[in-house]
Amino acid sequence: MSGKPVCVGDFEQYAKRVLPKAVYDYYRSGADNQQTLADNVAAFSRLRLYPRMLRDVSVMELSTSVLGQKISMPICVGATAMQRMAHADGETATARACRSLGTGMMLSSWATSTIEEVAQAAPDGLHWLQLYIYKDREVTRSLVQRAERAGYKGIFVTVDTPVLGKRFDDVRNKFQLPPHLRMKNFNTDDLAFSSEKGYGENSGLAVYVAQAIDPSIKWEDMKWLRGLTSLPIVAKGILRADDAREAVKHGVNGILVSNHGARQLDGVPATIDVLSEIVEAVGGKAEVFLDGGVRKGTDVLKALALGATAVFIGRPIIWGLAYQGEEGAKEVLQMLKEEFQLAMALSEYINPTLELKGLKSNSGTRRLHLQSMLQMEVDLKRKLGSSERGWRGREEVLLYKILWRGVAEAFSWRRGTYLVGSDRLKVQWLNHKRDFQDRKSKIETLSYGMPSIHTIWEEAVGQIKLETTVEM
Repeated sequence: MSGKPVCVGDFEQYAKRVLPKAVYDYYRSGADNQQTLADNVAAFSRLRLYPRMLRDVSVMELSTSVLGQKISMPICVGATAMQRMAHADGETATARACRSLGTGMMLSSWATSTIEEVAQAAPDGLHWLQLYIYKDREVTRSLVQRAERAGYKGIFVTVDTPVLGKRFDDVRNKFQLPPHLRMKNFNTDDLAFSSEKGYGENSGLAVYVAQAIDPSIKWEDMKWLRGLTSLPIVAKGILRADDAREAVKHGVNGILVSNHGARQLDGVPATIDVLSEIVEAVGGKAEVFLDGGVRKGTDVLKALALGATAVFIGRPIIWGLAYQGEEGAKEVLQMLKEEFQLAMALSEYINPTLELKGLKSNSGTRRLHLQSMLQMEVDLKRKLGSSERGWRGREEVLLYKILWRGVAEAFSWRRGTYLVGSDRLKVQWLNHKRDFQDRKSKIETLSYGMPSIHTIWEEAVGQIKLETTVEM
């Protein structure tokens, strides 16, 4: 990178140059072969925005609220651990940057600044605490009570880390905190991840989690946590609709759709791919947030259109800290805010809270239906190649893929029920409905019980809008 950063990727390039390798690897890497790490970002590129025109965007309102607290934009900072590895001011610099931009910060339990230091650095800022459940429940109780006394406005309890995912780079680097740093919310060396005994040949953090974090936690423990505090509680790390419903049943105030930055179980869905399913499962009984893969303002717009109240960013803030501390973090937030505002303006929406919420379908089929605003693009020429047969033949091949070879191969879709069609997939047919039904019957014979397909015909001949729901 030469000159001033113009995108989040520029900040990362700078951070890669200046941070020690083990530190950069820790922040950047994902679990195992990092399939989900790449997919978190790539999944946003599979979604397309369909803008409206001539709607008067001369005045725009980007503000929204999270857990009853107003923020200037639906972009918040998620919990990233040990930020003083990226910059000497670490979490306190992030807190001041968030205050300057009028948004909220989630502080990691594993911060290299204390709960109280962050509150004092930005006394009028909006802070939430990310929480792990420790084997020693008194440690957990103390963290919650300190956060409440310090004026924090919510607890984001991580539910996806009974053990730590395997991160190859951290194992190779035998990752541990630099000797001048510690997790400052803890008093003992062992809990502060600064043991003089070392951590052997493994990632030090994996050893720490195995020693300190409770792997036996279950949904009933939410009741125990609720008994500790009157603050809103958010379940962080939900990827399934049934888990989302279970969380709501146990009294959480919010769901953070998250795969832990792709750092736990590799091969799970990208968060944006399961967002709409979870929004529908929650049914308005809790706020739904998303993290993972957000790198551009258009990513924010897509997440909101699919039902998120707000998004949380992690790595981009670390790259901003590495670039220029508090000012670098502010630059990242300001950049994403301006990109989001631009995306809103060019899509002709002026209020994300009122307008984008109205785009979501509340139908019982969990359809990805955003009234021509957002859609999955099916590019038949790219998917099937220009040498394929005519339109009718291409669609036949596509249906075979949907039914027989699986949704993932055809569209890289994930678990759930989605909609293609009705202004999404327009196919020019040369024959009548009867001919298609004959071929459809043959396809279903070959499907061997794979996902069912339901079609709704709006026209029998000519150009037909095919609405296809795939159930898994």
